[in-house]
Amino acid sequence: MSGNHLEMDAGMNKKVMLGFLFYNGYVSPAGFAGILVGIIAWIFAGLYHTKLGVPAIAVLILIGCMFLLLKPWMLYIQAGSIMKNESCYRKPMHYSFDSQGIVITQDNENEFLSWNKVKKMVLTASMLAIYDTKQHAFILPLSEAGEEKERLLVLIRQAASENKWKFKDFYKNNER
Repeated sequence: MSGNHLEMDAGMNKKVMLGFLFYNGYVSPAGFAGILVGIIAWIFAGLYHTKLGVPAIAVLILIGCMFLLLKPWMLYIQAGSIMKNESCYRKPMHYSFDSQGIVITQDNENEFLSWNKVKKMVLTASMLAIYDTKQHAFILPLSEAGEEKERLLVLIRQAASENKWKFKDFYKNNER
């Protein structure tokens, strides 16, 4: 392994999948709007409970519950379902990073993703999501990187600076 080449095996877990689903569900204008609607509904129900009738208060509380309680619960259920039903997440993947891109291998099937084909990358404290389309991402749990995590982060940040795709690096503010 040279400085610009890194290989690792990584398996997915429910916690990382849930983090990925939460990221996709909430770090967007629609996700933020949902949180805002839920909070505003609860605030209105509390502030105007004497002026509104019981049905209106109930509707506001339900709206708040839908956005602030039901959606996270549904994402939790979805993460478990994905981990249970999608065989590709139950088996480890082999990742090979170099200056040209990434080779992802599972069950003797290879997929090469050139850096210039990457649409965006998202790096959080627990995962690296590599998007090759707007809706599809390869998810690498950082806990699986082990001793190679720092080299991986250097390689990813270097690739991001050399390419024009979006790179959302939430990890650098959380390093311990």
